[in-house]
Amino acid sequence: MYFYVVVITRKMAAGTDVRSLDQAFATVSEKLSLREGLKSQQSAALKQLVEGHDLFINLPTGFGKSVIFQAAPIVLDFVRSVDHAETESEGDLHEDAEKYLVIVVLPLKALVIEQLERVRKIGLQAADITSGVTDSVLENISKLSIIFSSPETLCGHRGKELLQAVRGRCSALFIDESHCVTKWGHSSGQSSAFRKCYSQLGELRSLLKLSTSVVALTATATKKARKTIVDSLSMRNYVLIEESPERTNIKYAVEKTSTKNFEGLFEWLSEDIKENGSATNRVIVYCQSRKLVSELYTIFRSLLPLQYHRYFNMYHTNTEDDVQRIIIDSFGKEDGEVRVLFATIAFGMGIDVKGVHTIIMLGHPADLDDFMQLSGRAGRDGMQSVAILIGYPGAGSCVKTTDEMKEFMQGVTCRRSIVRDSFPNPHTDSEDILKHNCCDVCAHACLCEGDICSVDPSFPEQQIHSIVTHGPSLVELQSVSVPDGELEILTDELNDYRETLLVGVSRHLYTGGDMACGLSASTVKNIISQCNLLFTFDQFCERYPFSTKAIALTVWDILQRTLSRQGDVSLSTQHLSDDTLLHDSEDEDDLISGEYAEIDLNGYSSDSNLIT
Repeated sequence: MYFYVVVITRKMAAGTDVRSLDQAFATVSEKLSLREGLKSQQSAALKQLVEGHDLFINLPTGFGKSVIFQAAPIVLDFVRSVDHAETESEGDLHEDAEKYLVIVVLPLKALVIEQLERVRKIGLQAADITSGVTDSVLENISKLSIIFSSPETLCGHRGKELLQAVRGRCSALFIDESHCVTKWGHSSGQSSAFRKCYSQLGELRSLLKLSTSVVALTATATKKARKTIVDSLSMRNYVLIEESPERTNIKYAVEKTSTKNFEGLFEWLSEDIKENGSATNRVIVYCQSRKLVSELYTIFRSLLPLQYHRYFNMYHTNTEDDVQRIIIDSFGKEDGEVRVLFATIAFGMGIDVKGVHTIIMLGHPADLDDFMQLSGRAGRDGMQSVAILIGYPGAGSCVKTTDEMKEFMQGVTCRRSIVRDSFPNPHTDSEDILKHNCCDVCAHACLCEGDICSVDPSFPEQQIHSIVTHGPSLVELQSVSVPDGELEILTDELNDYRETLLVGVSRHLYTGGDMACGLSASTVKNIISQCNLLFTFDQFCERYPFSTKAIALTVWDILQRTLSRQGDVSLSTQHLSDDTLLHDSEDEDDLISGEYAEIDLNGYSSDSNLIT
C-alpha cells in the first residue's frame, strides 16, 4: 500500500515528544477498539495536527478518515497532560483543565447522528448543532470535545457567536466530505450554488485563533478539485496526506442496453433472492433518480412473494428515518437481512458498509469522482469485487458528463488506466493486477492460461452481459378465460376513460385528438382483445404505447379491477408523478447532476438568509 505525506513549504512547530505521541495513539486505539492500532496515514495526520498544521486528507472510501477527527481531541488532551506532568500523574488531565475542542462539518443529518453515537460510546462529550445552536449547547460548551454541524449553522449568526465563544480552545475545524465544497458551494454555468455556505466556510477562519487547524477530508479529489477546496477554505501551507481512490480489488465493467425493460434486466437478481433468501450475495443498485429507485423497488415487490420482501429495500432522502436506520444497521453487519438495496448516491457516505462485493450503477454518474465514490462501497473487506455501470436509453441526457467519464464509458483502452490518469499517484503497480480482475476491456484480452483466461466473470457480470446482448429470457404469458360480462364492463370503462382524456383536445390542430389525448383508439382495442393474457405492470407498459405513466397506471387499474385481478397498482402510483413520460429521456428535475445533488436541506438550520 502506497501513500504520500507531503509537507507544503511550512516550517513545522517545535516537535512533540515521540513517546507521548505513541502513548496517545495507544490510548486512542484502545478507546476506539482498533485491534491493529492506527493506520500509518491516520497517525501521520494526527501528528501533523498536534504540530498545528492545516491538512488535506485524501484517502479512499472505507479507509477510516472519521477516526482522525474522533481521535483528535483525545490525542490533543493526552499530549497536553503529558507535557504538564510535573504536577499531575502522567497521562491524566487535570479535572479543572478545559478540554480541547474540534468542530466537524458534515453534509447530512444522518451522518451526524451516526457520528454522535460513535463518539459518545467512547466517552466523549459531543453535540449536534445542525438544527441550530441551542441554549443547552451554550450552557455545556466547556464540557464538549466535539461539535458536529452543518455549514448553514456555522455560517449563520448564532453559529458565528458560538465560534467566538470557543475561540480560545478550538484546535481544529474539520470539513468532512470536503468535495462538497466544489460540487455544492459554487455555481456552475447557469446553475446557482446548491449549498452556498460551503463556499463561505473559509471566512470562518477569522473568527478562530490563527493556530487553529483546518482539515479537509475526502475520498475523491483530483488535483483541480483539491486546489478549489484549498483556496475556498483558506488553507495555509497545508500538509497533504494522499492515496489514490483506486481500489485494486474492484473490477470495473460497463454495459449498454438498448431498452428500458428493467424488469427483464434484473429478473436474475429477483430469482437469486428467491433461491437463496438470506444467503443472497449482497448487491447495491445505484440509480440516478429517486423515481427510478422506487420503480425498481416496485418491480421486485411484484416479482417476489411477500416472504422475500425483507431481503430487499430502497434508500433515498425521502425514505422514512426509521427505515433508513434499519437499512444502515443491516449494512453494518455482513450477514444483515437486507441483501439487495436500490439507492441513490445518498446511501453509503460515512456508512461502514459491509459484505458488499457487487455495485451496479443504473445510468452513469456525471464524473469519475462520483463513480469512484459509488464503486468504493464494495470490497471493503479486501475480497475481489465488481462495479458494473449500465447505460440505457435516455440515461444521463440531462447530466453534464465530463470528458474523463465519457472516455471511461467508451472502453477503447483499459478503464483502470483512465482512473489512474485522473487521480493522484501513487498507484499499485499494474503488474500486480491480473487482467481478468482489472476491467472488462482487459478481461477480454486476458490469456492467463496461455491461450485462454482461467477465470470466468462474476455471476452478476455474466447475467447482465447475457441480457444486454441477447435480451431477457422470453416469458410465455399465461392465458385465462374472461367472462362476457367482465369483458363488457372493461370495454365501457376504457372507452369512458378515453373520452375524459379527449376533453379539450378533440380539435387539436396538429396531431388530432386520438394522438393528443395519450390513449389511442387502437391501443384500447388491442388491450380489450388481449385482456385474456396475464401481464406484470412492466410487461404491460412495454406492450402498449402509453404516453405517460399516469395513463398507463389508470388503464392498469381499470383492467385489474374489472377483471378481478390483483396487480400492485397503489404501490406504483405513490412514487410517480402524473406527467412522467414512458418513452422519453429522464426527467431533468429528478436526475442527480453531481455527487449528493439529490440531497435536500430539511432539518438544517440557517439564520443567515442563505438557505430558505
